[in-house]
Amino acid sequence: MLLWALPCGWAQNSLKVDSLQKALKKNISQKERVNTYNLIAYQYRSADSTLVAYYTNEAIQLAEKIPYPEGIADAYYHLGWISMQKGHYEAAAQLYKQGLKIARTNNYYKGIGDAYNGLGGVYFYQGNYAQTLQWFQKSLDAKTKVGDKKGMAATYNNMGEIYRRKGKYPKALEFLGKSYEMNSQIGEKRGMALALNNTGEVHQQQGNYPTALEFFQRSLRISLQTENQRIMALNYNNIGLIYRSRGNDSKALEFFEKALRINTHTGDKRAIAGNYNNKGLIFQYEGKYDKALHFFEKALKVNRQIGHQSGVANGFLYLGRLALKQQQPEKAQKYFEKALALQQQIGQQGRSAEVWIDLGVGHYIAQEYAQAEACLTKGVALATQLGNPRIVKDGAEYLAKTYEATQKPWLAYKNLVLFKKMTDSLFNSDNIKKMAQLEYKHTLEKRADSLQMAQAQKQKLAQAAQEKTQMFYNFTFGGLLATLIIGFLVFYYNKQRSNNQKLSEANQAVKQQQEELQTQHNYLEQAYQSIQLLTDIGQEITASLDLDEVLTAIYRHINELMDVTNFGIGLYEPHNDRIIFKLTIVHGKRNQRYPVNTTNKNQLVVWCVENSQPIKMGNVLQEYQKYIADIDTEKDRLQNYLMVELPQSVMYIPLIIQQKTIGVIAVHSYNKNAYSDYHLDLLKNLSLYVAIAVDNAQVYQQLDRKNHDIMESIRYAQRIQQATLPLDSVMQKYLPEHFVLFRPCNVVSGDFYWCEKDRNRVFLVAADCTGHGVPGAFMTMLGVQALSHIIVQSKIHTPDLILFCLDGILRQILKSENTMLREGMDMSLCVIDQEKQILYFAGAKNPLIVVQNGEINEIKGDVYSINGHRQDNDGIEFTTHAIDISVPTTFYMYSDGFQSQFGGEEGKKFMKKRFRELLLETSAYAMPEQKRVLNRALNEWMQVSAPGGPGNHEQIDDILVIGVRADVEA
Repeated sequence: MLLWALPCGWAQNSLKVDSLQKALKKNISQKERVNTYNLIAYQYRSADSTLVAYYTNEAIQLAEKIPYPEGIADAYYHLGWISMQKGHYEAAAQLYKQGLKIARTNNYYKGIGDAYNGLGGVYFYQGNYAQTLQWFQKSLDAKTKVGDKKGMAATYNNMGEIYRRKGKYPKALEFLGKSYEMNSQIGEKRGMALALNNTGEVHQQQGNYPTALEFFQRSLRISLQTENQRIMALNYNNIGLIYRSRGNDSKALEFFEKALRINTHTGDKRAIAGNYNNKGLIFQYEGKYDKALHFFEKALKVNRQIGHQSGVANGFLYLGRLALKQQQPEKAQKYFEKALALQQQIGQQGRSAEVWIDLGVGHYIAQEYAQAEACLTKGVALATQLGNPRIVKDGAEYLAKTYEATQKPWLAYKNLVLFKKMTDSLFNSDNIKKMAQLEYKHTLEKRADSLQMAQAQKQKLAQAAQEKTQMFYNFTFGGLLATLIIGFLVFYYNKQRSNNQKLSEANQAVKQQQEELQTQHNYLEQAYQSIQLLTDIGQEITASLDLDEVLTAIYRHINELMDVTNFGIGLYEPHNDRIIFKLTIVHGKRNQRYPVNTTNKNQLVVWCVENSQPIKMGNVLQEYQKYIADIDTEKDRLQNYLMVELPQSVMYIPLIIQQKTIGVIAVHSYNKNAYSDYHLDLLKNLSLYVAIAVDNAQVYQQLDRKNHDIMESIRYAQRIQQATLPLDSVMQKYLPEHFVLFRPCNVVSGDFYWCEKDRNRVFLVAADCTGHGVPGAFMTMLGVQALSHIIVQSKIHTPDLILFCLDGILRQILKSENTMLREGMDMSLCVIDQEKQILYFAGAKNPLIVVQNGEINEIKGDVYSINGHRQDNDGIEFTTHAIDISVPTTFYMYSDGFQSQFGGEEGKKFMKKRFRELLLETSAYAMPEQKRVLNRALNEWMQVSAPGGPGNHEQIDDILVIGVRADVEA
C-alpha cells in the first residue's frame, strides 16, 4: 500500500473544516486565504470531489490575483489527486505537470516534491512501475533538499512498495526500513504502521510467514491505537492471508470479513476488491466454486470500474486458477494469458513468475507437456532470480510431474529434491514453532507444566502403593506375636482411655485458642502494615501531576505486592464509548496504549467499569460466565492488543471518585488462584488513592492541553500578524536606509507598522493599539486593512485626511456610538514625496523625531487618538506637518513602549528625555548599527536591578522604533 498522507475518514476532519471555514470569515491576509482554501480542499479529498474543485478554484483565482504562485501549485496538486482517484490519469498528469511548472519557476521545492509524487502515483495506478520509481526518486530528492522528513519517509515507503511489486525484495526491505526509521524519529504513527505492514507483505510474498505475521501484528497494534481504519483493514486482510496459508480457512474468513466491513465503511474500492478476491479464495479451497466465482467476478468488476490494471490482472489470475480447479484447462489458459500480457505490460515480474507457473500447470493438466515444461522452467527461473521460494516450490512440483510423465526420471528426481528443499524452507519445524509461539506462547508452556505435574503425581501414587504392599507383608509376618502382646495390654488401655481422652480434648481446646489468637495477631499486624504501606504509596502517587509518572509508580508498587504478569490502567471515556489503556505492562515490558470499545459488552473490563464493581477470578475459564456470556472477545482483545493468551487469574478494580467511575486497574496472572481476598482488599483500598491521583493528573493534563491549544492559536495568530507586516525586502526597496526595532511584549503585538508606495510617494505608519497581546493584535489587523482601503484603494494620500478616515472607519466597525467601545490606536504617519523632497507628517497623539544638521526636533501629533475618548466627535481634526528633507535628514517613529520600560539601578522608567538623547547620540551611525545600539541599551536597562531588589525587569509593553534616513535620490 502506498502512502498518500490522506485523511483517515471524513468524520475525523469535519471539525478541521469547520475551523478553517471560520478562519475564512476573519480578517486574514490574501495569502492566508489562499492557503485556507487549499487546506479545506485537502480535507475534502476523501469525501467530496466537487467541493475540492470549488475550493481549489477559489484558491487559484485569488492566488493569480495577488499573485501567489505557491498557492496555485498546491491547488493543482489537489485537483490532480482527485482526477487520479477517478481514473482520469491523463488529466491528472496534466494537472500535476502544471503545478510542477509553477513550482519550478518559483523554486517552491515542496510543490515540486508533491508534483513528482503525484506523477509517480499516476504511473503506479497505470501499472508502469519503472516510470513510477523515477518520479518517486525525483520527489525524494526534492523533499530531501528542504528537509521534509515526513515526505521523505512516505516516499521511502512508496518506493519500497514498488520494489516489492517488482519482486526486488532486498531493495524493498531496505526502503521500507528507512521509512519506518524516519517515521519513528518524527513520531509519525501512521507511517510506522504502514511501513511495518508493507514489510510483512514482503516476507509473506517470500513465504516467510512467521516473520510476516509478526510485522502484521506490530502494525495492527499501532493502527488500533491510532484508530486508523484503512491500515487496520489492511492488517486484518493480511493476517487472514497468513491463516489461509496455514489452512485455517474459518479464521481467515473471519479476518477478511473484518477487513471488508471497514473498507465498505471507508469506501476504499481497491481494498474492497481485494477482500472479494480473498473471500473467493476461501470458498475455492472449500470446494464452493459457485461462491468463489461470484466473489472473483465482483472483484474484477470493481477493479475494471476504477481502472486498476494490476487488480484486473490479478482477477484474471484468480479466475484461471478457479477454472483449473474445475478441470477446465483451456478456459484457464485464456485467463492466464490475459493476466500475463497485462503483468508484462506493467512490469510486475513477481506476479509474472506466478502466471508462468500457472500456465505450465494448465498445460500439464491438458497433457501438453512440452508447453508445460517451457512455461514452468521460465517461471521457476524467474522466481529463483527474484528470491521467492514459494513460487519456486510450486513450479518444481509440476516440473517433477511433467518430467515423470515424459519419462525423464533424472530431471523428475532433481525437481523433487528442489521441491522438498523449498517446502522445508517454508514449512520446517522452526517456522512452525515460531508461528505457534506468536499465537500460543503461554499455552505451550502450560501444557508442558501440566504433563510434568501429572507424571510426578503418577509416580508418587505408584510409590505409595508399593509402600502399602510392603507394610501389609510386614504386618502379616509379625501378626501372631502382636496379637498376644495386644491381648495383654487391652485391659490396661481401656482403663486409661477415658482419662487420656479428657486430657486430649483440653489440650486441643487450648491449642485452638492459641491458633485463633495468633491468626488475629497476624491479621492485625498485616492490616497495620497494609495501612502504612497504602499511606506511603498514596502519598507518593498523589504528589505527582504527571499522568505517565503516576501510572508507572502505581504499577511499580502493585508489582511488588502481588503476581502481576500483565498489568494495565484504563481511563474511561463514556462520551467516546471507550476505555483507553494508557499504561500496559506485559511480562515486565511496557506496551503501547490501546482502546477498548465499551459498546461490546462481552468484555470483563467493560463489565467492571459499567457496573462499578470489582472482579476477582482464580480460574477464568470456569468463572467468566458470572460476568460475560462468552470468553472469545476477551481472548481476541488480549491477542490483538497485548499479544498474550487468556490468563488463569484476573482482578479488575474500578477507579471511582465522587461516585463516578473514571477508569480501571487490571492485573493478570498465569497461575490459578493467584489472588486472595487480601490482594483484592489491598487493591480496592489502593484504588482510592489511584483514582485521586489519576483524576488530578488528568485535570492538570487537560489544563496543560488547553494552555497548549491557546498558545498554538496565539502562535498561529502571530504568523497571520507577521504576514500583514511589510516584508523586509519591500521596506528595503522603498526605504533603502532604515531599521525597524520590533519587540512584542507577548507572542502577538498591539504595535504594528505599515509601508506602501504609490507613484513617488512612500507611506509609512507606526502605530500603538490599545492594550497588547491578543486584544491589541485584533486592533492591528483592523488598522492594516483600513489603511490599505484608504490609501491603496481610495487613493487618499494626505496624512491628516488618512487619519480622519481611519478614525471614522474604526468607529463604524466597532460601532463606538452604541457600544461605547473606545479601543483605538495612537499613530505616527509619514508620507515621503521624493520628487518634492518633502516629508509630510500627521500624528494621532504620537510624535515624530527629526534629526537635521546634528539637531533634534520633536514634531508633536494631535491630542486625539484614533477612536479615542473625546467630548466632541464632530470637531475632530488632524494636522499635516511638512518637513524639508532636501538636506540630510533622519527621522524616528515609535510607540511608547521603549521609554515606558522599567529598569536601571532604581527600577524606574527609561523616560522620554533619555530616549531622545539616545536617538540623537546614535543618529550619525549606519542604520543597522543604530538598531544594535538601541537593542543593547534596552537590554542593559532591563537587566540592571536595584540593590537588594529583584532580578531582570520584565518587558511591560510592546516596543516599536522605526528609524529612516531620508534618501531622496533612491
